[in-house]
Amino acid sequence: EELTSDLTRLCDRGVHGVALYELHRTDRNRTLFDDVWQYTPDRRRNFELLGEGSRFLQSRGYARRFFNHFAKGPDRDLYSTHPIRGEECLALGPWADGHGSGAGWRNAPYDRWLKAVRKSGCGVGEVSLYLQAENALREVETGLMHCRVSEESLRRFASGVNIDADGLIGEWTSAGLVGRRDRTLLLTDKGTWLHGNMIETLRRHAGRTTVEAEQVP
Repeated sequence: EELTSDLTRLCDRGVHGVALYELHRTDRNRTLFDDVWQYTPDRRRNFELLGEGSRFLQSRGYARRFFNHFAKGPDRDLYSTHPIRGEECLALGPWADGHGSGAGWRNAPYDRWLKAVRKSGCGVGEVSLYLQAENALREVETGLMHCRVSEESLRRFASGVNIDADGLIGEWTSAGLVGRRDRTLLLTDKGTWLHGNMIETLRRHAGRTTVEAEQVP
């Protein structure tokens, strides 16, 4: 009741976007849990609250734009969805991820980025060269984080690493992680909660394991 009461106040005030960020621990916000908030979340309770919040916001006309972010209107999240559209991204600011000409880079955190820019004019922290299979993986990963993946992109990745796409889709469907509509896989609330596990499965097939997977509540 406290969650829906808070969300009701936000919606009634005309807030454009709402992020249920603290309910979902991932490799992207675990530092906040460990070093800033300094508490261990009750994952079962958070799973229930995430589903409740998701249903409430969608009933009020908010669309899911990211696994934990809901918004109205023209919010299309162009920055983080560029791999889905096959676009390059010239990332300039601290922490930003860029991609172009078969390479990807992540800019340094703010303090290091500022010092590097003052010294050399460039704040890039690390650079990676992408193989074709990794480009396909990035597209699927981006889709999973935004809770919708085209079957075409998943099959393209699967063919590059020699895995059975139909078998994988069948496993995700039977586990209640995705539904299918117009050749697009749409993550359910359960799939949204476990999207990190789904990404980890794909990364193992691609020989990469860098995502902290969520635990089944």
